[in-house]
Amino acid sequence: LTATATEDLGGGDFGSTSEFSAATPSPDLVIVNSTGDAADAVSGDGQCDTGGTNADGDPECTLRSAIGEANDATTPVDTIWFAIPATDAGHSAGVWTITPGAPLPAATAADALTIDASTQSGWVANTVASAPSGAVGFDGTQAIVLDGSSAGVGVSGLVLDGDGSAVRGLVVGGFTNHGIELNGDDGSVTAVYAGTDATGTTANGNGGDGIHVTGANAAIGGSGPADRVLVAGNGDDGIGLAGAGASGATVLGSIGGADVTGSAALANSANGVNVDGASGVRIGGAAAGDGNVIAGNGADGVLVAGVTAEATVLGNRTSGNGRLAIDLAGGSEDGNGVTANDGGDGDAGPNDLLNRPVLADAVTAGGIVDVDVAVDLPAGTYRLEVFTNPDGADPSGAGETGLLAATASIVHGGAGTETIAIGLAGGPGTVVTATVTEDLGGGNYGITSEASNAVTAVAIADLRVGESSIRRSDPRAGGGLDPGVAVGTGVAGDAITFDGTDDRLAGPDLDVVDGALTFGAWVRADALTGLDRVLSKRDTAANPIYELSVDGGTGEAVATIRLGGPVTVRGGSVATGAWHQLLATWDGADLALYVDGTEVDRTAATGTLALDVDTAAVIGNTDAGGAGFDGRIDHVVVDHRAYAAERVAADHTAATDGANLVSIGGQQTGAPGPWTVSADQARSGGFSLSAPETAAGGGAAWAVATGIDEVGSSFRSWWWVSSATGVDLAGGTRAGAVPTDQFEVALTSPAGWELRRRSGPTVATDAVAAGAPSTGTWVEVEIQTDQDGNSRILIDGVEVTGWTAQGGDPASGSIGLRTGLLPTGQRWYVDDPTARKLITPEPVTSLGPLDRQ
Repeated sequence: LTATATEDLGGGDFGSTSEFSAATPSPDLVIVNSTGDAADAVSGDGQCDTGGTNADGDPECTLRSAIGEANDATTPVDTIWFAIPATDAGHSAGVWTITPGAPLPAATAADALTIDASTQSGWVANTVASAPSGAVGFDGTQAIVLDGSSAGVGVSGLVLDGDGSAVRGLVVGGFTNHGIELNGDDGSVTAVYAGTDATGTTANGNGGDGIHVTGANAAIGGSGPADRVLVAGNGDDGIGLAGAGASGATVLGSIGGADVTGSAALANSANGVNVDGASGVRIGGAAAGDGNVIAGNGADGVLVAGVTAEATVLGNRTSGNGRLAIDLAGGSEDGNGVTANDGGDGDAGPNDLLNRPVLADAVTAGGIVDVDVAVDLPAGTYRLEVFTNPDGADPSGAGETGLLAATASIVHGGAGTETIAIGLAGGPGTVVTATVTEDLGGGNYGITSEASNAVTAVAIADLRVGESSIRRSDPRAGGGLDPGVAVGTGVAGDAITFDGTDDRLAGPDLDVVDGALTFGAWVRADALTGLDRVLSKRDTAANPIYELSVDGGTGEAVATIRLGGPVTVRGGSVATGAWHQLLATWDGADLALYVDGTEVDRTAATGTLALDVDTAAVIGNTDAGGAGFDGRIDHVVVDHRAYAAERVAADHTAATDGANLVSIGGQQTGAPGPWTVSADQARSGGFSLSAPETAAGGGAAWAVATGIDEVGSSFRSWWWVSSATGVDLAGGTRAGAVPTDQFEVALTSPAGWELRRRSGPTVATDAVAAGAPSTGTWVEVEIQTDQDGNSRILIDGVEVTGWTAQGGDPASGSIGLRTGLLPTGQRWYVDDPTARKLITPEPVTSLGPLDRQ
């Protein structure tokens, strides 16, 4: 430390200043100024001084002598800094190497000791964005290397026994035992390389763990890039959490088993992180920057071993590990591979051997991958994390978790398997895996499962049934089953036409386990012969699990479910050449059948619905063929809820009442207001609407249509934007012939989709920009507003803004497109803008669509 003295003239004015005083160490701080290895000359005097001089001729302070002074109970030293001159013999090209010739003294438990090498001139903090989102790796300079190659056999590098001890900014490698030992509670390691050279690209491994922890509540790494730790190239685990005493540890934002780039393997021989009997451990997290890169290790990415071991493992990027991403080892420190799920998840072990998710086949179209996720868990709330795997599936068929792609919250009732559908960005060949973690509320999380099985997305033809603005139920040709089925005119929008012989569409397995089920479709038969299948879900023995048909002999609708044995209802009249709604609903007590919104049959039906995840639900036939439907099918629905009679009737009315469907520009044969009809950017032939240009600050240009007279609506349109810079474009639903009061989805600058509420000249932003818009391509934009004035935004069928309360009068009556700001030279085209009355949207726990878009 140094000091100056300055005249204080009062009133904030100062006079002359003295020279600096002589440098004097702080009474609790010593500064290492040499790479030498000599011990302290006089123990306990509070002065780090070997009796020699350093390269600058100052009294020499080595790391060995500094730790020795810190260990003396008569001195208050608890902090070690570094200021080694460039003329030191151990310096080369910005790296100072300390090579102990014998074990360094262990820092005793009497006091917390901080060893901070980031204080060395030339040390530069890392600024590369935190892994695994965005870039990974380091760009900082590690200046002080602690090389244990001459320290002896069975020697650890730094041994810290005191509570609250910390190590920062060092490179520690070449020791025959562990690199760093944290034996006291509340210790921390930040900005450290453990097991490599100063570049972080070449191994200089420690023989044991890179970082070995026996004390409680250790903090390794951090959410910020400057705190990131690299543990690679070590002879055992990267990070070893040894025993119950190491409970409460956190490992955040760091890299284990790869080099500083996060992409090239630099393996720890055993596991990336070994949670050996510790509990309350957190590896990664849900916040930005928390996730770790755990890749290329010889054994597991994360091993959780010991019956009482518990770890939260969230947001991490793993690949190329010799065993699994997360291995709940059932007491085996050597790992035991994929742990089989058990019904009801009642078994015990590390992380309670929490059942892992099971993924159905993934399908993709339009840049979206859809996958059904089945979970069998104890009652509670869980965080589902879904990952893509650019490096491919683990050889085990499961194991790795690559890039975090989507998350969802699951509320599980604890009664068997529940299935949700989730969508994420991707295309053919995308490999998908998932994990589940207990959500304890308040941003706190509990135990995590192993990774699911891996599935690879397969492309499907872009043939749809249904309108996503009414219900997300868009099955398409796929699975090798007659991809030549044709599109026809539906009850509203498009439908699929089946030839009555071999045509059929395959969806996912769609097993329902909630004790309730609704299944149905709109049909228009051209001919009726035998028992023509509209929707068929069977088991591997060809027994119907649930099935909807039309009896060609009687013209009746027929619905069957399997509750131990088959239960069937039938009735109504299904005539050829006309659209009919067929819907069966089971509430756990009765099975009811509705035709055209009216109940036609009901029978008692109790028991448990059969399951078979190995068979798909099939539309227009059975999976074996030979019972085809001749005609068109539209609006297929499979839901894990039982619909009330009022809901069935409302669904029927919504699709048949012309007042529930409006469009702008008469399907683009004309354009209201200042908008024009253009063929410059037509989405599917014909014409699109072209928005007028308005100068910056100019007034809004509206295109308006009326016709929806009930609360709750969905407005969908397709947008093509030449540039997302400096624009203010919007569309939405609201009351009045001119929707100056409007709930709207807007594309604004800075680019993003936001939810807004317009009341005359006042605009309130209810949900700020989310998602990044695509330019130069058609994008499906949808805003849904329910009966209570809550709205959400879906882009290309994927929710980017969740349900948000907007308040005010939710009454509908019109739809509008508005150009508020469109810089000169930019273009905005809109195609197929339509609005519908919104039937209660499916919740996130719904089964979702059959191969939806």
